[in-house]
Amino acid sequence: MFVKMNYLSLVIDSYNKYLRRKTKYAFTNIERIMLNFMMEPLEKKSEIIDSISQSINKEDRLDLARFLSTLIKDSKTKSMFERESLKQRLKVIATVLSVAIPIIISIIQLLESLKVGQ
Repeated sequence: MFVKMNYLSLVIDSYNKYLRRKTKYAFTNIERIMLNFMMEPLEKKSEIIDSISQSINKEDRLDLARFLSTLIKDSKTKSMFERESLKQRLKVIATVLSVAIPIIISIIQLLESLKVGQ
């Protein structure tokens, strides 16, 4: 069961990244979902894993989000999702720029050296 729980954690984390990328919203606390899953009896865990598997295979990509929200068992649906913060977006932009700028400088230097060689 621990192997399945590890895979479940990876699936939920990947799905959360997918949600953030596509909708700019993501679950605020994946750990709460996993904790509630761990507290369920063994039979219920198997049902949850089957339901998650079926939700992934459905055409409606938000079906899994609806199902996972039932695992949180919290009446505060507003705190269940968060919008991607400006800080997170800037981190992504900074990462891309930190890779792109040296490449652009190298290309410019290469083009200049080719011009000098002519």
